[in-house]
Amino acid sequence: MTTKKKNMKKTKKIVQALTLATTVVGGSLAFSSTSAHADSLKSIEEIGSGAKVMTSLDTTYHNDANIKNSIKVSFIDDPTVDKKYAVISTEGSNIGSNLKYYNNSYYDADVDWTSAFKTGLEITSNDSAAFYKVLPKNSIETKNVSSTVAYNVGGGVEVKQDGAGASASAGASWSTTVSYDQADYKTFLENSTNKKVDWKVAFDKYYNVNGYYDRDSWTTFNGNQLFMVTTSGVRSAIDNLVTQDKLPSLTAYGFQPGTVAIITANKNEDSTDLSVKHSREQDRYGLLKPVGWKGFNTKNIQLDEHKNTSADHYKIDWKNNKIVHQ
Repeated sequence: MTTKKKNMKKTKKIVQALTLATTVVGGSLAFSSTSAHADSLKSIEEIGSGAKVMTSLDTTYHNDANIKNSIKVSFIDDPTVDKKYAVISTEGSNIGSNLKYYNNSYYDADVDWTSAFKTGLEITSNDSAAFYKVLPKNSIETKNVSSTVAYNVGGGVEVKQDGAGASASAGASWSTTVSYDQADYKTFLENSTNKKVDWKVAFDKYYNVNGYYDRDSWTTFNGNQLFMVTTSGVRSAIDNLVTQDKLPSLTAYGFQPGTVAIITANKNEDSTDLSVKHSREQDRYGLLKPVGWKGFNTKNIQLDEHKNTSADHYKIDWKNNKIVHQ
């Protein structure tokens, strides 16, 4: 009987704890009509010789732009070196595709589609902070892009791209890996200075039933067949556009950037201002049937920046090892 009462009390406490946790989480994620914001701070991770890693997280959703910005900052405090380190990751972010079809008439239809997704980080304060290393780098065409940062006590920082993750982290005091998929797109590091870094994930080519096509493909009779289902047949223009579920996944649904940047700063630095920006570029693909089907791709159409760009401003709090949304 005594055991039964103890079990009942224990169960009651667990239920109360779960109820409290649910209430707190639900409250922190209460979204407004235009944006949502949540942050948290993980516990300290000891990595040896007095060095430690503290991780701070922040997420903001921009409803008008259909863009979620997630930032993860891992602060490395190593007493054996004369610098502070912050490993910045955008994994968990999402730039929606904003795909939109237009049924203009029976023989006239268009689709607005994202031809490039862009992510940028910038140190906006005038202090000692600087970008030390960033990933991915150069031009990447693989379907999956994986980036690993490994740290060894004493200041040894190693970065590896794609399939080299295991060798980069082997024997390291601490490591982290982020990745993303980019089928039919490819990554470019457009800008990389000590204060600013920009990536662009641009459309490459797509195989539909007629072959491989890109943004500039062209034949005299059928024009650009990029998103054309067939060059013949009796159907409406809207039905002759490739449907959303058969488009490349990034074109159809959006892109989740997993970029990494390592920032260094002097030991006496208190804070650094950082901005994170995501955006998209779009083309308009259209079909007409003057005689036979003909496709046209208009590159880089004019967009409402407010509906296609997100910008978040942060303070890197070096003293308290936290990222603070401004």
